[in-house]
Amino acid sequence: MIHRVRKCSGEGRSRLVALIVAAVAVGCGGDDAPDRDRLHEPGEAVESSDRSSAVFESVADLDQWAKRLTGARATTEFGALDDRDLGAVLGRVLDVEVDSDGRVIVADGLYHDLKVFNPAGELLETVGRNGRGPGEFIGPLALLWTSPGVLVVFDDTRRATRFERGVDGAFRLIDTFMADVGVERACVDDEGIWVHGFNGSALERLHLLDRETGAPLRSIAPATPTENSFLTRRQALGYLGCRPELGILLTSRYFPTIQRLDSTGAVAWTDSIPGFTPMEFTVVERGGLRQGIAEGAGGFNWVLSAELLDARTALVQVGWQTVESSEADVRYASIESHLVSFDTGRSQRVPRELPIVMHADESGFFAARDAPFPQVVRFEY
Repeated sequence: MIHRVRKCSGEGRSRLVALIVAAVAVGCGGDDAPDRDRLHEPGEAVESSDRSSAVFESVADLDQWAKRLTGARATTEFGALDDRDLGAVLGRVLDVEVDSDGRVIVADGLYHDLKVFNPAGELLETVGRNGRGPGEFIGPLALLWTSPGVLVVFDDTRRATRFERGVDGAFRLIDTFMADVGVERACVDDEGIWVHGFNGSALERLHLLDRETGAPLRSIAPATPTENSFLTRRQALGYLGCRPELGILLTSRYFPTIQRLDSTGAVAWTDSIPGFTPMEFTVVERGGLRQGIAEGAGGFNWVLSAELLDARTALVQVGWQTVESSEADVRYASIESHLVSFDTGRSQRVPRELPIVMHADESGFFAARDAPFPQVVRFEY
């Protein structure tokens, strides 16, 4: 199963996006208040206090992006089983980044390494291995360019490893640091590295780290308390990206809301994904530890990814999963993709089922798919 861990980054430039699917509530009360519990249809009129041209331009932007995504065609496969080099086979795709020369870097959570491919899909090198030593990983989760040629890899042990890309394209270890947060995904802006994740018993979901040392600078965006403490903390699981002039776009994995914040935590707008059936958790104790057991009446939704397509538009993807056994053997039955205007919050659904998008540029995107085997596929518009 592919689990999405998203960062917003760019090598040699500030390509910053913060996407977090989180609980969101906006609008006024009363019978005439706009319905903010659903994403809007293409061309639909939207009630808004902001009547600037940006609101109406976003409609055309979303329509254009819907057409691009619907017509995108697969051009290159990475990690195909018919590769002569068995080392190129992927196990569990967790993140994808691209360097300035078009090399594709894939974080593999099964083999605990990074696989680097050329634009044609040929394996160039493997970086790291399973372990806790220098340059090793335990489940590499998120990839992030923090400056030209410097790649940070966050793994499942709160460890961040920095690599420098040499003139020959090979990655060399710089150093490691321990983050004060269990990082889910990350993005970088002028202030430092923003990460979305757990921080002990604190309820804050977003944390700013020093980009060189990883030292915590501040935390914002507290979770909304619920009767189920397990669910409250799960609000720190999700996707984000940063954009200096617009702020941070935030999504939570298990909740239907989309939210844009500024760097102080103030909310600019919120919206909700329509028809979202949340996962239910039953908290049990096993061996002295409290664990959450996922449940659902036939199935549930969760957010799979949030990716910036351009400076103004993001793609949020939601999966429907069915529970096939009491052991919560879960599989995706379908994936819905929703376009979101970063500056206005306006949204609309893409009329095509797409694989999980992990990295986008001006001419296409890279997506991860499971069937018939794990691989990354390049799509061109």
